[in-house]
Amino acid sequence: MSKDDDSFDVMEAFSSAPVPEELTMQDQRKKRKAEKAKAKAQDKLEKNRENREKKKKKKDKMKKRKRGEDVSDDSDAEDEEGSEKEDGAADDVEGGEAKEKPAKKAKTEKPAKESKKAPGVWIGNLSFSTTEADLKAYFSKCGEITRIKCPPGRNARQSNQGFAFIDFATEEAVAAAVAKSESDLNGRNLLIKDSKNFEKTGRPKREPAEGEAVADGGKAGDRIAKKQKNPPSPTVFVGNLSFNTTRDAIQKQFEPCGRIRKVRLATFQDTGKCKGFAYIDFFDVDSATKALRAPDKHTLDNRKIRLEYASEEATKKATPWVYRQERKEAEAATEETQAAPAQEERPAVTTNEKAKEERIAKKLERESKRKDGPNREGRSTATSGAILANVQRQKVTAQPFQGTKITFD
Repeated sequence: MSKDDDSFDVMEAFSSAPVPEELTMQDQRKKRKAEKAKAKAQDKLEKNRENREKKKKKKDKMKKRKRGEDVSDDSDAEDEEGSEKEDGAADDVEGGEAKEKPAKKAKTEKPAKESKKAPGVWIGNLSFSTTEADLKAYFSKCGEITRIKCPPGRNARQSNQGFAFIDFATEEAVAAAVAKSESDLNGRNLLIKDSKNFEKTGRPKREPAEGEAVADGGKAGDRIAKKQKNPPSPTVFVGNLSFNTTRDAIQKQFEPCGRIRKVRLATFQDTGKCKGFAYIDFFDVDSATKALRAPDKHTLDNRKIRLEYASEEATKKATPWVYRQERKEAEAATEETQAAPAQEERPAVTTNEKAKEERIAKKLERESKRKDGPNREGRSTATSGAILANVQRQKVTAQPFQGTKITFD
């Protein structure tokens, strides 16, 4: 380039110019957006984690309620309060001044938690029509009621979910309420357990007290009575017994039903163990019916046993002296009937029978005539085979000529 030329190089003039800030601003915006998106994703993950934990806690509560455990509704609120207190304690520690305050709160809260564990009972197998008012009226005689927790049903027809919790003021009231287990309320036998009892023992066996009647069985007892094949009898057949079952166990099981004459247990000759069935001889039919209808008498030695009225012969064997006497009388009667001659008078013959006998005689006479001689048309009744058999046949030997000889001249 010459000195007199006014032109200049653009690249050389602007090479040292600063880079415009618009490009850096765009990068910053992108960076901010990426940070915001990352923060939102983290918040979303935390929320999802919290929701999963809440759902898990709810499921655990439902499982505990189904098992019959007492679950307080304030557990979530207590957890939230505990987390808030921990956060407050951390802030106080950072300040370095009010370190004693959280300790004082913890001391005051301990007796409050213990006071919430009031004595109570869990009630199961409730009718869906049972209400809190029915429960209050039913358990009011046990003692002072402090709380009734009856979860509402899943639809308008159900007043409850089949169970409830009742808190009492004293332990004596709880014991009185537990004693009402297996009693009837609105057509259902209640299952009552202490709220502190979390063992899965199922429905406890309730043995009747002295002088108390055995459970009738209700509709289930009616169904059992209808299925009986044999008529009502004072003897009951017991089947599906364990090989280790003894007479004393059967006697103890069915004594509350009535007076037992004898327990006839079928045993093996070599081992003396039970064959799997037995007969219980009661003094009256009512006692045997109670044993059949009682629902708690159908299990023995952890086995479902079969009860039914015994057959007529098995019932007679309950009183062997009567059975032997009847057998002797029956044998004597059969011997007399065999020894005595059969002198039976012939019944009088009626006119219809006489006519029938005459027709039969005439028919036989006609058949005999057909066999002996020709029929009405003069034709023989003999068969073709018989005729051929009686035809005179030509002799095989040489015979002398007996005809006339013809000659031709």
